[in-house]
Amino acid sequence: MANFVHIFSPLLFKNKLYLIMKIKSLILICIFILASNALAEITHTVTFKDKAHNYFEVESQFDVPEGQAELELVMATWTPGSYLVREYSRHIENVELEQAGKLEKIAKNIWKASELENSTVRLKYRVYARELTVRTNWVEREFAFINGAPTFMRPMGKDNLPHYIGLELPEEWNDSATSLSEINRRKHLYVAENWDELVDSPIVAGNLQLKELKTKSKQKHFLVNVGNIDSWDIVKASEDVSKVVNSQLDFWGTDPFTKPYYFLNLIAEGRGGLEHKHSTALISTRFTMQERETWTKWLNLVAHEYFHSWNVKRLRPKALGPFDYEQENYTQELWFSEGLTSYYAALLNQRAGLTTRKEFSKVIAGSIKRLSEIAGQTTRSVADASFDAWIRSYRPDENSDNANVSYYTKGAMIGFLLDARLRKSTNNQKSLDDLMRSASDLYSGDEGFQNQDIYDLVSELDSTTAEYLKSLVESAEYLDFSEPIDYFGLELETKKEKKADDVSLPIAFLGFNFDKSKNDLVVSKVLRETPVFIAGVNAQDELLAIDGIRVKKSDFDKRMKAYRPNTEVELLLSRRGKLISLKAKTSEKPLKEWKLKELKEPSEEQKANLLKWLES
Repeated sequence: MANFVHIFSPLLFKNKLYLIMKIKSLILICIFILASNALAEITHTVTFKDKAHNYFEVESQFDVPEGQAELELVMATWTPGSYLVREYSRHIENVELEQAGKLEKIAKNIWKASELENSTVRLKYRVYARELTVRTNWVEREFAFINGAPTFMRPMGKDNLPHYIGLELPEEWNDSATSLSEINRRKHLYVAENWDELVDSPIVAGNLQLKELKTKSKQKHFLVNVGNIDSWDIVKASEDVSKVVNSQLDFWGTDPFTKPYYFLNLIAEGRGGLEHKHSTALISTRFTMQERETWTKWLNLVAHEYFHSWNVKRLRPKALGPFDYEQENYTQELWFSEGLTSYYAALLNQRAGLTTRKEFSKVIAGSIKRLSEIAGQTTRSVADASFDAWIRSYRPDENSDNANVSYYTKGAMIGFLLDARLRKSTNNQKSLDDLMRSASDLYSGDEGFQNQDIYDLVSELDSTTAEYLKSLVESAEYLDFSEPIDYFGLELETKKEKKADDVSLPIAFLGFNFDKSKNDLVVSKVLRETPVFIAGVNAQDELLAIDGIRVKKSDFDKRMKAYRPNTEVELLLSRRGKLISLKAKTSEKPLKEWKLKELKEPSEEQKANLLKWLES
């Protein structure tokens, strides 16, 4: 423990009374050190000297095992919850030793320090941080958002060691927040029990707005706003987020938290969310609270990420833990982890009174419509889509909807179908709620689950439903929603209902998707089964004329109103500068939004089924 003092240098020893004030924390640290005698100390000091240019600096110290003259230091290549190898080391610059020795990069994310003359490696480097997502780093004059995976290094094979983090904030910043355990919050000193916790605990710093939530949890929960905080009503926001928390604590019937929980909300003109064991990272806009639709979408996002506190962070697929941070971790279960989470985010917010029945129905109808447009579900099952998330889901292209399916959207609708089937087959005695709680009880430990484990649990609830679920998950087919729609006394409106005095004609549809960033009519993607797909139109084709008459982006919609469904038209296109002519037959223009409505005269049984579903 000769280098124990370096954990606190230079930050802690600016106040020598600190050792007395935090004796309990030091005892804990000593226990960590004694328990890992090969490598005792890992410390990181983060500074923001060049924040104006989107850089921050890291100085790290690693103890070298006795008798060893070299140490390999490695970075993660991906962040759990975001299934793509992102090559984080590409943003690391000016890596150098601060003492005698040799440093060389031996792989894309590995550095080797050798010819060392003392018992520690002191390393410093800069991190470029201008990627505003929940899984990367962002630093600017106003605030910083730091994730563990794209920032820190650790000794090869020593993921069980604690990491001590010190932040030196600019004078104009007032605070930092993270779910890492506090050594001294006022001095921005934290500790991660191991590498997993460091990667799972993002840090936000700047001029923070922090509000404690009123929840039923035994641990405190906080909403932390940073960025354009003046545009948000944190009192109203905290009240609604508290309802999200309480509804989910009631649903699961367990309180798994062992430390305070933080909702880290970056109000920075974007959208995104990523779950962690004791926190959630969120990105929103300054206008989120101004409109009802954007507010309910944000609350559903909050509910989605918080639901992951159970379903993913504890109830997890077998393949997702322990993590291999250097390469892909393949799983077929993301339909359950992400899809069912999406389903319950919307459902539980409706049950909590945060959204209306009509708003909830709009979410379900939107998912059904979206799936109707994705021919890729006849090519790939959600189990396959989950396994291929690493090469497909986070790398969409113009053909993605034809070749892949979202395990979020289809997984959520499998939840809708499965919930209705279980309720129907058990006369409302069992539901998907029971399945989720049983799965949580059985698979929230070290082992995790696989698809067959879920099928077996479904079989215990209702023996006739397990094969049905297996088919939904493993087959590449469109979903049939007739059963849940009938069971809950609903109807799906997919075409415009004409009034008796409506003499307007149906509008023709070709199925073009144009690149919104371009002024010309450049095709962005071509969906299967649409008239333009059948005609042979390709992505990147430019539409020049219809039936020999020039068409521009400003008048395209008006031109289409002049045509009727089932009409043959001639399309003049430019393909890489060459003019080509194709014939297409129009279809009827679909509704922009489908509506899922309650029947005007449902049966008493249907009314009871609906009420049980929406209020249980």
